[in-house]
Amino acid sequence: MLVRLLKPSEMNDTELYSKLVGMIGEFVFDLTSGMTFESWLGRHRSYFEEEGKTLPESSKVRLLLSKLGPEEYAQIERKMLPTKLSEMKFDELCSELVKEFSDHRSKLLKRFEALNVKCSALQDIVEFGNVVNAQCERAEMALSIEELKILIFISGMPSDATSVRQVAMKSVENKSE
Repeated sequence: MLVRLLKPSEMNDTELYSKLVGMIGEFVFDLTSGMTFESWLGRHRSYFEEEGKTLPESSKVRLLLSKLGPEEYAQIERKMLPTKLSEMKFDELCSELVKEFSDHRSKLLKRFEALNVKCSALQDIVEFGNVVNAQCERAEMALSIEELKILIFISGMPSDATSVRQVAMKSVENKSE
């Protein structure tokens, strides 16, 4: 009955919206596995730009908001107050989500963590190679000789020198800013 009341163009948008809801996965921010909004959007952008290009702006925004996990939705909603998320433009909302749900750690810290990745006895060696590749890419491992020396120095400190390691990392991060 409701379908008959809708105009053909509205019915098409409704059907398309429903189809896209089923195709797009939920975004849940998980920094440890590299699940940032930017990586999620990279995977799902074509659904919004290609398949969903005929949808009105408000429908794209509503679709995007429906795909945020509950914690992610609450976090971005609090950040954007008093602005209502549903009244934002799609690109503006995406930009805010990228800023909010990205990896804010310094390059040095990302590089340090990449250098300290270990393969567990139970881990598949190919999967470990994939983990190393992903971590090194995220850490932008194109290093100068000086940066490499600093990382080797910090990584080589004994494990009981955690406080000295943290001070050294903070000092280097402050100088690089």
